[in-house]
Amino acid sequence: MKVQSMYDPFRKQRSSCDFNNMSQYIAMEQPNTNKCEKNSNLDILTPMNLPKSMTVDPSCHKSSNSEFTDVKIQQEMTQLRNGMSRIANAEPEIKPLTDITVCLDDIKPGINPPLTVIDERNGISVILHFTQDTPRPDVSVIVITTMSKNAKPLSNYLFQAVVPKKCKCRLQTPSGTKLPAHNPFLPPSAITQIMLIANPFKEPISLKFMLSYTMDDETITEMGEVETLPLL
Repeated sequence: MKVQSMYDPFRKQRSSCDFNNMSQYIAMEQPNTNKCEKNSNLDILTPMNLPKSMTVDPSCHKSSNSEFTDVKIQQEMTQLRNGMSRIANAEPEIKPLTDITVCLDDIKPGINPPLTVIDERNGISVILHFTQDTPRPDVSVIVITTMSKNAKPLSNYLFQAVVPKKCKCRLQTPSGTKLPAHNPFLPPSAITQIMLIANPFKEPISLKFMLSYTMDDETITEMGEVETLPLL
């Protein structure tokens, strides 16, 4: 009876081969963690792994930044030009005249000659006297003198004036509202009234006026216009 030996000279070699094969198999199946992590980080940033619609072109990104900067500069320049234009076209402020009061005794005559706006119409004359007084740099002072050569007295005197919208006008209270009948042996009586005109534009302006009074129980109205007032 032959006893088969349990010793196989090729067993060790086969086992070694099987172990090697198994090691290779395990190495193939088990991923290299460090390598995968490293490669995965790189792969995420690699444009090749992105869809074409999501691929970013660095040159395009740079161009977009440049265009954005150009647009921003253009907007700032436009705002600057608009601001300068508003400053250049800003209209001077027309300040009120209610806080200004001028006394007749303090007024000094100006260099411009008096201007007669009503010349003995129905015996009534109205003269504008231009002064050198400027209670404010934009304000001119005019003294209105109204005289009567009528043989009948005058009452209810009222003088009104209108200036362009870019100016303001204020009439102080007149020295009176009545004039006596004219006496040829005495100087004619007169009503004086101070008119203030604010003209911040320092441009030639016109003046429209209306004079009304009562004489012999009849109300008379006179109207007129001065095309250019010699102010400032």
